[in-house]
Amino acid sequence: AGQILTSAGAGAPPTFATAASSNPITLADQWHITSSIDADNSNTDTVITNWTQDAYGGYGKIGTMSESSGVFTFPSTGIYLCELALTFYYGVAASNYNYSRLQITTDNSSYNTRAETTNFTRAAENYITTSPTSAIVDVTNTSNVKVRAVYHVRSSGTDVEGGSIVRSYFKFIRLGDT
Repeated sequence: AGQILTSAGAGAPPTFATAASSNPITLADQWHITSSIDADNSNTDTVITNWTQDAYGGYGKIGTMSESSGVFTFPSTGIYLCELALTFYYGVAASNYNYSRLQITTDNSSYNTRAETTNFTRAAENYITTSPTSAIVDVTNTSNVKVRAVYHVRSSGTDVEGGSIVRSYFKFIRLGDT
């Protein structure tokens, strides 16, 4: 029980050892925006605060992040993959460009953009684009290292899509130890 037979090399008898964990990933969690945001030409970085953890409906998750006022806190130190995808809806015919920004703090105060995706459309109204970006984050201190998602919209008539199904999301996977 919990032991495996391992080789000690050529000519040496095999020995029993404790089995390594079969799943090295200790966190896999996803959150999405609860309702669409009228981003109408904010022209500034705006923190997204209406997150909810995915219900998973029978699908698995491992561990959990915590979120307060749009800021995500890691449950343990480690190397994390953080993936942000924002879906923008353009309700009017215009030239639009928007930014999805994944921001990180290492001092629980000052945030810097670590990853950014820009999308641009020159299209008729009712056009939808998704703008994903990601970063690998070394969480050395769970009190100081945190992440947040911001959008920056440069044209009127634009929403960041949300709702009961996943349209815009923030995904976190702990890859290993720091």
